[in-house]
Amino acid sequence: DMQMFHCLTGNRAVIDAEAHKAGARVVESVPRVYTCGRLIKLDGRWGQWVMLGDSEKNATHVWVPFLGSHQAINTAIVERICHELNKANFPVSELDFQEGLSAVKFPGRFEIIGGNPLTIRDGAHNPAAAEALALTLDEFSAPRPRTLVAGLLVTKDAEGFLAAMAPAIDRVVATSSPHPFSRTADDVRRI
Repeated sequence: DMQMFHCLTGNRAVIDAEAHKAGARVVESVPRVYTCGRLIKLDGRWGQWVMLGDSEKNATHVWVPFLGSHQAINTAIVERICHELNKANFPVSELDFQEGLSAVKFPGRFEIIGGNPLTIRDGAHNPAAAEALALTLDEFSAPRPRTLVAGLLVTKDAEGFLAAMAPAIDRVVATSSPHPFSRTADDVRRI
């Protein structure tokens, strides 16, 4: 919650200005969200159960096909948006909300693509995304040793990215891509 709050407060003036230009109002809400902290496979897809509400007793349980506490917070934000849409006479039923979330495909975001060894594809490309990835690896007890295969762009904060990932990984395999802004594998290794 605090990471999301910090992120939003740093951009509050921009958010207010954009809302004003669009004739919209800003709705503030502190998401109340709980996760089970376990990988769950449902209909062949990995995900997690998220409980939304002010307590476990009064919670709505939603299965979402994306993982991590940051994604649970995003789910709570979507629920709040649906609530605001309903208040504005744009109906979104509870069933629509749950079916919509369960249908989301989010390739490259903590995407489990192999099981033995556990292989996860994630397109994290900045320090904040790396922090979320590192936290998610720990939340779901990804087995150690952990190997990061890293290909990084010169336009991104590679040092910050790798520093954020460092506590969650045991070794790095440096690589490059054919992208014109790709760092060479040697550049990545030197970082």
